[in-house]
Amino acid sequence: MKDGFPLYSGFSGGLSIMQIPPLDLRQVEVIKGSNSTLYGGGAIAGLVNLVSIRPEAQALTKIMMDQTSAGGTTLNAFHASEDGRWSYTLFGSAHRQTAYDANDDNFSDLPETRSITLNPTLFFKPSETDEFRLALNGTFEDRWGGNLTAVDNREPSAQNYLQENESRRMSYQLSYTKTWDENRRLSIKNSLLHFDRGIHQYQYGFDGEQIATFSEATYSFGQSRSSWLVGMNIYSDRFNESHANNNDRSYSQFTAGVFVQQNKQLSDFWSLETGLRLDQSKNYGLQTLPRLSLMYKAHPKLTFRAGGGLGYKLPSIFTEDTERLSFQGLESFNLNNLDAEQSYGGNFDINYKTAIGNEWTFSVNQLFYYTQLNNPVVLSGPSIEGTYTFQNANGNLSSKGLETNLKLTYQDFKLFVNYALIDTELGYNADLQKPLTAKHNIGAVLVYEEHEKWRIGLESYYTGKQFRSDYSQTDDYWIVGFMALRKFERISLYLNFENFSDTRQSRFENINLSNSMNPEALEVWAPMDGFIVNGGIILEF
Repeated sequence: MKDGFPLYSGFSGGLSIMQIPPLDLRQVEVIKGSNSTLYGGGAIAGLVNLVSIRPEAQALTKIMMDQTSAGGTTLNAFHASEDGRWSYTLFGSAHRQTAYDANDDNFSDLPETRSITLNPTLFFKPSETDEFRLALNGTFEDRWGGNLTAVDNREPSAQNYLQENESRRMSYQLSYTKTWDENRRLSIKNSLLHFDRGIHQYQYGFDGEQIATFSEATYSFGQSRSSWLVGMNIYSDRFNESHANNNDRSYSQFTAGVFVQQNKQLSDFWSLETGLRLDQSKNYGLQTLPRLSLMYKAHPKLTFRAGGGLGYKLPSIFTEDTERLSFQGLESFNLNNLDAEQSYGGNFDINYKTAIGNEWTFSVNQLFYYTQLNNPVVLSGPSIEGTYTFQNANGNLSSKGLETNLKLTYQDFKLFVNYALIDTELGYNADLQKPLTAKHNIGAVLVYEEHEKWRIGLESYYTGKQFRSDYSQTDDYWIVGFMALRKFERISLYLNFENFSDTRQSRFENINLSNSMNPEALEVWAPMDGFIVNGGIILEF
């Protein structure tokens, strides 16, 4: 989501989070577990909300120029200003990447890319209690990947693989908010997304456009110890395939929903959050989605929280598996006959934070979770004719595990340590671990930050062994990086040694895609691009 609007779903959901420039980003909100009660069908197992910077009384201008050793050049600019009732932000980004081959097999590990992003946002406050917000977004990107000779010539052939991806994303988000006091608030939202994408290969093409709309009205009221939120929304998603094809995979989905949530302070130690959503979807019927969360504050330094809920997701032709195939051979005639995916899950977490003397602080978050996905929509095939179809699997998918997050600070030093156990089993496939999903993951980041002067970081990440689709096992690996930033009054200089251990898949197994006409057969389980240095300058006024 972007500022509370669902902009990255369906056809447009193939976006990588690395394609979102961070210069106008204020914070990232991550909610884990089934959260369809408040956020609808897209939040079947959690959500990410990207929150933009808002203008303040003092105008802000940032310009960022970045260059990488892999031939990537980026220019970002951001400006925010407030003038009485009117205020605005303006963000622009341009990116150029040359095709980059890390393992010298004459095949791109990073595609040649040209992209431009423009995002102006206008705020208007006619009174102290009312605010209008209008945001426009435009992203235009072309990518060419494959055999380097074909990339240079922009010409695919039977001998030289080339895939061109063209995407055009345009949207607006309009909202009105009226705030009477801290307990009473009315919010009305509307957004429209138009996404156009074309994939072109030798003797194959896939073209289509997505038009998605979202409208929502919410009203919050009550007291500080017992507050309510009620709302309703309408979501539509229409995809039209435009490439000449006997197998038209166009579809149209429409969902209307109502929801209510209550936050209640039961005592000085206990608080309860309950919610319920009813969604009526075209072709897929009524979804009833309750949610509950209970928190116990045992001590100012220690809290316990347990919760759970239900989620769902409507079937779509756009999945990781079909994206890897570039949608070749995909049959979707039975999409409306499938059942929606259903999820239920629960989590329990413990939060503890304390000061140790005058210079040390320590905090830990321990999370345990379980999520089960029923009626998972899986891709079946290829058939004798080389086609693929969707079906509801005869069984479920379950994911259980834990996450441990530690933070230790001493003066200007901060140490972050994370461990994640992800045990994801395919109940419809002999309870085997989900392919390309590492069960064990570790992260550690040490940061030195001298306010308004230095920021230096050393990071390391461990990914455990994984299974390929044929259930052969991969190697485990570490990635190590180093970053340093020196800030002056209005200028910051930085240098980032990303993955300086040069960990990449081609160092674990022989990869030679030079003459491959079927590169999607390669299962990617480790970085492909290896060690890259990038540096740049940030100007801030």
